[in-house]
Formats: sequence, structure tokens, C-alpha cells
Amino acid sequence: MRKITALLLALVMIVGLAACGESGGETTPPATEPGDALQQQEDATQDLDEISGNQGDEEKQYGGTFIVGIPADPAGFMGAVSTDTYDKYAWQPMAIGLLDYDAANNMEPVCSELAESYEFSDDYMHLTFHLREAYWSDGEPITSEDVKFTIEEFLLPYSSNMQNELVNLESIECPDERTVTINLSQPNKALIGFWHSFYCSVLPEHVWADYAENYQDCPEFLNPTVVGGPFILSEYVSGDHITYVRNENYWNEEEPYVDTVILRIIPDQTTMGEALEAGEIDLAPSAAISYDECDRLRDVDGITVYDIGKELRTTVYYVGLNQQSEKLADKEVRAALLEAVDQDDLITTVFNGYGQACYTPIPNNSAFNEIRIEPDEVYDYDPESAAARLDAAGYPADANGNRDLTITIVCESNEKERMLSESLRSYWAAVGVETEIVSLDRAAMVERVYTQRDYDVSFIDGGLSSDFATCANRYCSSYTGNYCNPGNLNNPEIDELFKIVGAQDEETQKATYAELQNLIASEASFMWLQNWAPYAVSDNVGGHPFRPDVQFDNWAGVWIKN
Repeated sequence: MRKITALLLALVMIVGLAACGESGGETTPPATEPGDALQQQEDATQDLDEISGNQGDEEKQYGGTFIVGIPADPAGFMGAVSTDTYDKYAWQPMAIGLLDYDAANNMEPVCSELAESYEFSDDYMHLTFHLREAYWSDGEPITSEDVKFTIEEFLLPYSSNMQNELVNLESIECPDERTVTINLSQPNKALIGFWHSFYCSVLPEHVWADYAENYQDCPEFLNPTVVGGPFILSEYVSGDHITYVRNENYWNEEEPYVDTVILRIIPDQTTMGEALEAGEIDLAPSAAISYDECDRLRDVDGITVYDIGKELRTTVYYVGLNQQSEKLADKEVRAALLEAVDQDDLITTVFNGYGQACYTPIPNNSAFNEIRIEPDEVYDYDPESAAARLDAAGYPADANGNRDLTITIVCESNEKERMLSESLRSYWAAVGVETEIVSLDRAAMVERVYTQRDYDVSFIDGGLSSDFATCANRYCSSYTGNYCNPGNLNNPEIDELFKIVGAQDEETQKATYAELQNLIASEASFMWLQNWAPYAVSDNVGGHPFRPDVQFDNWAGVWIKN
């Protein structure tokens, strides 16, 4: 049954997915029309629900410990405003959002979190949440004022996602302790999709009120004690593990099922797979385990590998070319570097086929069929054109084919980014460009790339939610924080369109998205490698597949089978 499930799950990858093969083998991406991809995804999801979706019929068991492998330590325990994946890993077991979303039903909002019900006005300008009776871990009630405080004092100043979704916020009203209404000055239909704890993790005002402008100074930043989620921090040993225990004041008396959640820190992706096989962890989430290990574990009894579970945020791997770098200021040089790379082969060799070359910032996923276009400027694999562009830009090849141009890649010291860097070096060497690779630990990489902005090329494993408007932080000049604008774009037209697109009606928005795709693609500052994100889990765990996002679950619905 497990292997049959894995085969059916593989069908999900058809949506914009290059056929999977062994690392280094030849793969030809399927010519899949958007309509066909959508139907194939629906068929695969139906098969999944019929075969592996029956876990709801199993008897859920209480007790035990659930162990998740993660790649690195968090920078802090306040993931409500962080864009760092590792901070989010550490925060989610303690987080409480307003809504959850049903990945098997077109991401329909589900009132299984703080919101007991909601109403969205017909004009999409007034969103009202009715909160259930719930308490913080210190016994204080969770109120509508906590929601208002979180949005106004934390999400709007610090969260690029909510900054875009609430760009036309008019007011937030709290008529009573359990009702909160968000009023907009212009319609925004997509607003209903951003109340998962990943986007909106409600904070206790009585704890954080004095730290809105300097939240890292709050004692709770490194040692949270007042939370609303199913678990609460028990122990943190840097470089080894983070332990959480049941929050006895969690609103849902039926959850969580396990007594303890442990996040075990395992930096090496191969070791992560081996730890799962040995029973030392129960789950190796996407971005924590290599594609090679996932492919190997598909044939191991007692382990299931899933290719779904990232519906909340479609995974997109960006290569950013820093156009503010003196070497890359000339668009012709950036375009040459893009044309020198065979992206299909790159996806095969580096990502084991988990992706498809994409020439627009909106990925080849059926969720975006209605707005995705083929940009006017596409920098497909063409080494002869790349060489001609470099010649014209003032970097002619000498008698040995070498040019007076060295590109510096600044990357994180992990296997995937090492392989990607080496592959790019090989491609660029073929057109006479040298490459220097600077491999740093995560903190040093973030400092150099996003604070100093000292790099020619860097990488970002980002996500794309159901509304492309939230991607302003990837492409707008005003966003300069961690994981923002890796191409260092400074285009006033792009900035302005992102400001207005979230409030537009559907047809106008579609036209604006087309204009944005053309503008961003024409900058020649990005290579988009859309990735599927497989993950592996022990069959001794109940409650999977984990959807809508395996990386940012709170683990309340997980149980351990006896």
C-alpha cells in the first residue's frame, strides 16, 4: 500500500514538473498545457484522498513524543514577524492563527484555529472574525484587542506579506472581546487567504505591548513563556534540539495528541535521511532533506515520501543577480549569464528533477494559470547569444576564450547551494566567465547578502502564496531586509504596481500581473527554478500527509501509533 501511495503521489508532481530521474541523468520536461496540468493535479489529489486520506478513520492515540528534523538553530523564538524558515520552524508549535486552510479543497478557509467563524462582506472590504473562547498559556484570555494589537504593532511594521494585503487598511474595530473587524478602503478578495499562523500569529498584548519597536529586547524573544499554540517551549540546547511540551491552556481539549515535540537539529541533509531510516526522527520536512535521500527512501519500508504538502506557499528557488553590483549593472551582462545556463539540465542535476525552468516570476503551478503569461523577454539557454552579449558589453574573449569578468556567488554552506554554485560555475566557464564561490554559514551569508549587499549572485529558497501581490518584498526597492529583493531591483514602475495591485478587481489585477511579469522578467536579474518539495515521514506517525504546509505545521493533529 505504501509504495502504491507513493506512485500516486508522484502524479501530483506533473503540475509543471520535469520528469524525475537519477541525479545527472537526462530528463525532458513534459509538454503540459495549463488546463491538462490542473486536471492531472485534481485526479492525483482524488487518488491520494481515496488511498491515503483515510487516516481520519483511524483511532487517534494520546501520548508519546514526535521528533522532527530541522537543519539549523533559530535566531530567536519570535517567528510571528520573521521571514527566516528556521525561526518559523521553532515558532509554529507555539503559534496560534485565526484560520487554517483545506489543501484538498482549493485552500478553503477552515475555522479550526482562533476564529470560530468569520464573515467577508460582498464587496470584500469588511472581514469580521468571531473568536472562540481561548486563553494564553498564562491563563489570560485571548481577545480581539490582541488581534488588533498584533496587526497594527507587529504585522504592518514587520511583515511584508501583511503590508501588501493590508495596504488599504482603513481601520480595525473591536466591538467586543471576541469580535474583530478589518475595514479596507478598497476591495481585496485575496485577503481571506492570509490568516494562517504563518502569516498572522496572534501575540499577547499584555506581554509585547512595550516591545513593539524593539521586540528583540523582550525576554520572550529568546525564552517564550506566554503563547497560544498547542505546545510551549521546555528546553533549548543550541546545535542539538528544541523540546516542547503540551500547553495545558490550549483551547482545543482534544489536541494535541502527543505529549512532547522535539525539533532535532541535523545540518547535513544526508544524515537527516539516515536518522529517519534509523528511527531517530519521525519526520524530515522539505528543505531539511536532500532530493537524493527522498528518492532513496521511497523504497524503504515503514517510510512514506510525499510530494505534496506545500500548498500554503508554493516553493520557488530564486537565483538573484545583483544589478547594483558594478559587474552586473549592465543588463546585457545579466542576460548573458542567464542565457549561458541550461536550466532544465540544472534542475535535473541539482534538484533531481523536482522543478521546471520558469521564465516568469509566477511559477508553473496550476494555482496561477489564470494570471501567468509568457513574458516578452525570455532568456532561454543560448550560449552563442550569451557570448555575443558579453562581447557587446565590453568583455571580449581572449585567445583562450577567457574574458576579464569574475562573478562572485555568495551562498550558504549546504549541499544544495554548493552543487548549484558549482553548476553555475561550469556553465559560465563555458562562455569564458570565471566564478568565485564564497560559502558561508547562514548568519554570515545573511549579513553579507542582505545587510552589506556585497555579492554578484546569491540564492533564496522562497515561497509564493495564493496572491502574487505578497511578492513585493522580492522585487520592490523599498524592501531591504533579510531575504528581500535578492536582485536589488530599483524600478519605480514595479514599486508602484505592487502598491496598487492588491486592491484591484479581478480583471484589472490580471492585467497588472501581466505588466509586472513583463517588467520583472525584463530586468534579467532572476532565474526561477520552481521546486517541488518532497518530504519523508515514518509510517508510525498518524495525521499525515501534512497540509497545507509541512514546514509550518503546529503538530497539534499528529499522533504516534502504538
